[in-house]
Amino acid sequence: MLTAALLLSGIPAEVINRSMDTYRKMSDVFSDLCIYFFTFIMCHELLLIFGCDAS
Repeated sequence: MLTAALLLSGIPAEVINRSMDTYRKMSDVFSDLCIYFFTFIMCHELLLIFGCDAS
């Protein structure tokens, strides 16, 4: 629906496709960062639970 609205507003399809590809890549990067951050927090908490001193 958003694509149709953008096409009706006069924006070329090529520009819309490039924008969609950019947003898709940005969402991939964001999800990777969330996974890395979650993994870091979990490892840190596990080290604290098992008494390993990482400092």
